[in-house]
Amino acid sequence: MKRIFTLILCLCTILSLVACSGNMESSTAPAVTAETKEAVKETNPQPTPSKKTQYPEVTDKLTWDRIKAIPVATDDMTEEQLRNVVLQYFELAQTFAWTPDRAYQYVITTSDKSVTLPSKQIYGGMPYVTNGLGNVYRWMDFYDAETGVMYLSKTASPKQIGNQCSYGTFWAWSRVSNSLEYFYTNSMTLVNGCIPVGPYKYDTSKVKFSKDDQTGAVCSANGEQVMFQSYGMMKPADGMVHYSTAGHVIMCSSTPVIVYNADGTINGDESYTTYMDQGSKWREMEQSDGTKYNVQGGVHRKVTFTSLFNDGYIPFTLKEFLGTDPVEKAEASLNIELGESVTANQLRDASVITNYTVSHVIVTVTDADGKEVYKYTGYADLGKEMVASFEYDLSKAVFPASLSAYANKGNTITVKVWVGSGECLEVCSATLDK
Repeated sequence: MKRIFTLILCLCTILSLVACSGNMESSTAPAVTAETKEAVKETNPQPTPSKKTQYPEVTDKLTWDRIKAIPVATDDMTEEQLRNVVLQYFELAQTFAWTPDRAYQYVITTSDKSVTLPSKQIYGGMPYVTNGLGNVYRWMDFYDAETGVMYLSKTASPKQIGNQCSYGTFWAWSRVSNSLEYFYTNSMTLVNGCIPVGPYKYDTSKVKFSKDDQTGAVCSANGEQVMFQSYGMMKPADGMVHYSTAGHVIMCSSTPVIVYNADGTINGDESYTTYMDQGSKWREMEQSDGTKYNVQGGVHRKVTFTSLFNDGYIPFTLKEFLGTDPVEKAEASLNIELGESVTANQLRDASVITNYTVSHVIVTVTDADGKEVYKYTGYADLGKEMVASFEYDLSKAVFPASLSAYANKGNTITVKVWVGSGECLEVCSATLDK
C-alpha cells in the first residue's frame, strides 16, 4: 500500500566556505538532512560559488584557554555531545594563527618534495608532515601564545609539530575514543575499530587494505546507490577513508543533504556533505580584513556523493559514538610501586601505562621552594604503521646522568603524561634520591 508523504522544504542559511580542489566545490555546511522517502527533483539549486575563496578566520592564536575550552569526554555525554567534542578539536587544530621564527624547510616524502615555509608569513592550522605525530598539546611546547610565533628552530623534528591526514583525524577521535589502535589510512577497517556506516558490505575480517585490495573496489562491488545511501547515513565526526596505492582520511563535519531523483534514487551529483581533513597542499587565503595567510587543512569543505564514490571513499563510525564501547575516564600509572622517594634509575626502568593514546611524557624537578630546576619532554614515536601506544618506556625521558645533580637535595621529581583525552595526568611525584 502506497504511503504519501508531505514534502517539507527547508530554507537553510548559506555560508560561504572553502573552495575544494578537484571535484570539491565551495558551498554550505548543511544543518539538516532531507529525509523524505518520496522521489523528488531539486527545486532550490545551490547558488554559484563565490570566486573569492573563504576560510574560517585564523586571527586568534592558539592558547591553553582555547584548548581547555574543549570538554573532556565523559560516559554520561550524549552521542551529539561526544561528536561535538571531536569536531571542536579538529577545527581548532586547523584554524589557529602562527608565524615561523625562521624560514623552515622540510620534506613531504610522499611527493619527494622539499617544502620551505618562509618566515614572517601567517599560517593557519597545523602543517602536513609525512608520518607526523603532532597535536595541539605538543605544539604548545614550541609556540608563543602571546605573539603567535612558532619556534621551529627548537624542534628536533618536523614530526613533532606537524601531522598527516590519518594522524590529524585520529587525534581528534582520541578525545573520546580509546578503541582505535591502528590509524594509518590502509588500516581503517572493522578489525581495527572502524564500524561501517550504512548498508554497504565488504570483508570485515580484513586488517588492512592494499593496492591490490582497494576501497574503490568496495564501492564498485556495492554500486552507487548503496554507497550513496551509506554516505547519507553519516553523522558529524564520522570518518571516510579511501586507499589505493596511497590513501586519505577525512571527517564528516555536518549532516549530509540528500536529493532524490524522480525515480526514487539518490542524486549523487546534488547530494553532499562537508568534511574536515589535514591536507598537504598549501593554499593562500584572505581574511575579511584583507590579511593573507596560508593553510593546508580543510574545514567544512563541500563534497558530493558522486565525488566520494568516484574517489573510492567508504564511511565508518566509532564504537563510542554508538555506545557499544562507553567512554572511559582517562587513567595513567607506573608499572612499578614507588615510595615517598625514588631514584632516577628506578624510573628509567619503569613504564607509564595508560588507557588512552600517549602523546608525550614530561619529567620535571622542582626545588624546596617549588622552582623548576629541570625539565625534559619525551615524545611518543608511533612508527610508520601508526600504531597507537598505551605505554611509554621512561628510559626515553629519564636520564640518570642528567638528574644526578638534583638528587638528595630535597628536590621533587614529577612525571606527567599527556594522553588523547586532552588531559595531562600525573603518574609520579616523589623526592629524588641517588
